[in-house]
Amino acid sequence: MDKLHIASKSLNHAQLEYERDYNEQIFAFSQRESRLQDRMSQLISKKEEIAETNGNRDATDDDLVEVNAGGEIVVAKRSTLTQIQGTKFEAIFSGRWDKKLLRDSHGRIFLDVNPTCFRAIIDHLNEMLISSRDSPPSPPSVDGERKHLLQHQLDLFGIVPKVEIPESAILNDEGQCMVLFGFVPTVEMPNSTIIKHNGHCKILHDWLKEDGLDGEFILLYQGSRNGLSGQAFHSNCDNKGCTLTIIKTTCGRVIGGYSNTPWTSSQNCYDVADKAFLFALSGSSVLSPCKMLKDENNTCAIRNHPKLL
Repeated sequence: MDKLHIASKSLNHAQLEYERDYNEQIFAFSQRESRLQDRMSQLISKKEEIAETNGNRDATDDDLVEVNAGGEIVVAKRSTLTQIQGTKFEAIFSGRWDKKLLRDSHGRIFLDVNPTCFRAIIDHLNEMLISSRDSPPSPPSVDGERKHLLQHQLDLFGIVPKVEIPESAILNDEGQCMVLFGFVPTVEMPNSTIIKHNGHCKILHDWLKEDGLDGEFILLYQGSRNGLSGQAFHSNCDNKGCTLTIIKTTCGRVIGGYSNTPWTSSQNCYDVADKAFLFALSGSSVLSPCKMLKDENNTCAIRNHPKLL
């Protein structure tokens, strides 16, 4: 009976410790979410200010937009031109910068680009509208010597059709999924159904390049595949180098964070990560992708715990 009593006390103590650690983590995430919300509110206010000063507040998806592309007139619906969210191409035709765009003598948007290549991009966008996710259209293409001009336009506008995102991160019934990727020195993008826009892939790469990183993501851990437990997380992610975590919440927000310090199964400790950052890509109240500014105090950038995610 004494051994049973001791075992019961140990179990209760372990449960209390787990609940305390869980509550601490929830509190830490709530604080981070609050800071992220404040940052998003600032960005929304700034965006509204820019739209008021530089944009067309009456712009709608059904507008027909006339573009003078290197002397060739192209007409397309605004919704067609802005469907790849997060790209420079979407920003140009969103209406947010209408007052700042160069115009020809007839008031059309003027772009000093090769018209054949620009038409190839428009044709690709039109095909995207009528294609299914399982059968996406081929990337924009042109013949011969214009290929390098087309690639230049794709890079200029932030369109990256060569980056494919097949089905990999399957959401569970509650709509929750955590996907964590390791970073290695090559240049391709991972499979993910959470990241729905090629422009978001480019944004993630650009944010990492700002810190001197350039490479390919490799799927390490997926909540719906490996299980939502601390043990599953650490068994797949510990000591894997730099990692990027992407989460889709039950309310549809796509958020995440990056750490240049490897995860470990250390007992409830914080660690330094001088290049770590949080971000939000899409969802409720996220009008455009944003990256949280880094805190100068990076001594508690990540938290390791063998039992908790």
